[in-house]
Amino acid sequence: MSIYTPAEVLECIRQGASLEKAELAHVELQGLDLDGADFSRAYMRVANLERASCKKTNFSGTVLIRGRLLEAMLIGADLAQAQLTAARLERANLREAHFEGARLFGAVLDDADATSAVFDRANLEDCSGRQATLRLAQFVKTRLVASDWASANFASASLHGAILDGANFSRATLVGTQLDRAQLVRTRLVAASLNSATLIGATLVEVDAEGADFTSAELDTAIANCARAPHANFTNASLFGSSWNNAMLTEANFEGANLVDASFEDANFEGATLVDADVRGATFTDAVGLTKAQKQELRARGALNVPV
Repeated sequence: MSIYTPAEVLECIRQGASLEKAELAHVELQGLDLDGADFSRAYMRVANLERASCKKTNFSGTVLIRGRLLEAMLIGADLAQAQLTAARLERANLREAHFEGARLFGAVLDDADATSAVFDRANLEDCSGRQATLRLAQFVKTRLVASDWASANFASASLHGAILDGANFSRATLVGTQLDRAQLVRTRLVAASLNSATLIGATLVEVDAEGADFTSAELDTAIANCARAPHANFTNASLFGSSWNNAMLTEANFEGANLVDASFEDANFEGATLVDADVRGATFTDAVGLTKAQKQELRARGALNVPV
């Protein structure tokens, strides 16, 4: 591989020449116009592209480990299969950028704008994206284990089949987000907004969803055993065939919710609201915290194994 200076990099771009497989470790390209350049499979470890303009630039397969891309303009850039371990992308503009299969382990995307970006099958384990904007972004079968997305905006994003175990989505916006068959074991959803989100077949074992808003969300056949969801709002949500055994549901609101065939064995409903919920075939074996009036109403509406 060849070694290039910053001046030589700019000259190559001006001439329309490719920098594929170029040796560019530690290169200083901050603030430069790199739009449309070809850095595919280049070695750019610890490269500095802070505030650089990289619109539709090709970084596919590029090594950008510990790279500095703070406030960089990467609109429509191709970073598929790129290695971005521990890279810094705070406040970067990643709109419509492609990260399919990329490695972003430990990367920092705080306050970044990744609207409509594609992260399918990428690895964002231990990544931080606090207050990032990820509206309409795609994370199909992506690994986000132990990542931190507190107060981030995932509205209408797709996380179908994503692995989010141990991740932090506290106060995040997940309105209309697709989380079908996603894995959220011990994930934090404290005070998160999941209005109209789809979590069909999702795994929510030991999830912490205290104060989360699931209004009109679809949680059919979800597995949420040992979940913590005190003060959560499930108004008009669908929990058909889902499992909430040993769940803490104190002060939760299930008004108008579809609980048909759901399982609430050993769940705690102290202070919970079940007004107008459809509980046909739902099981409440050894559930606690239900009032005498609630128990009578549940039996009358077709619930099963309601405690005496």
